[in-house]
This record gives sequence, structure tokens and C-alpha cells, in this order.
Amino acid sequence: MNWRRGAAIVLAGVMAALSGCAEKTTTVYVPLTPRVAPSSLVPQPVILFNRSKQGRKLFTLNDEFPYCDPVTGYVIVVPKWYVTDFASVPWYGQGVIDPQGPTARAAIIHDWLYTIGQPGKRLVADDIFYRAMIAFGVDEFHTGIAYNAVR
Repeated sequence: MNWRRGAAIVLAGVMAALSGCAEKTTTVYVPLTPRVAPSSLVPQPVILFNRSKQGRKLFTLNDEFPYCDPVTGYVIVVPKWYVTDFASVPWYGQGVIDPQGPTARAAIIHDWLYTIGQPGKRLVADDIFYRAMIAFGVDEFHTGIAYNAVR
């Protein structure tokens, strides 16, 4: 009978505590959809027009191109009207890495980081390029080749 009496006392204490909660109104916002990091938006570069320079095709972005690096936490937003050649692959390497192929989205981010480059930050930009290729679904073989090409 002691355990019943103890349980009744505990239950009475819980009820008293909960009755105090009923007097306060707390608004809790529950998102209807899970939060999505910018890198999960899988942005598609929108090309407005293209031109060429020194034999390479150049492309102009028609919209901002966001990416959030999961390791550094940097949110990188490549601005609208930015001109890129995607991956700067010499002609003899284009059989392995297509400049406009799977690495193109990560190359936009890499080109932008080099454009705004800070002294001593080249390795950081290259590592972000590597992680962006993985995030955008580039296979390990092509990721390794492209990463080593910029190193």
C-alpha cells in the first residue's frame, strides 16, 4: 500500500504543476516543412547568354547562385550577372572533365571564390569546391580529378 500512496502523492504533485502551466499561454511555432539549407536547394545556374574569350565559352548567370558549405558554414552567393567559364579545363583534359558537365555548378562557386579571393584562402576555396562537387552529386572519380587539377 505504500507504493500506491507514494504514486498518489507524485501524481498530485504533477497535477499541481501542470495546473500552473494551464494559466500561461505559450505560442510554439512548428514548421510545416523541415528547414532546408541553401546547399540543399540544388540551385540550377540560369544562363542568360554566352560569349567566348581566348577560345573558352563564357556564360553569364541570370540569377543569384547560393551555396552553403557544411564544414565552414560559409554561405556563398554568386551574384546575378557573374561571368564564368565553369571549369577552366584545357582542351587536352576535356575528354575526362567536361567544363559544362557535372562539375559546372561547383565550378561556378570556385570561380567566384577565386574572383573575390583573399590572400592565403586558396586552399579553403579548393576544399569548398571539393565539397560542393560531392553535394551536387559528382562521382568520386571526377571529383578527385577536378580537385587535383585546381591544387
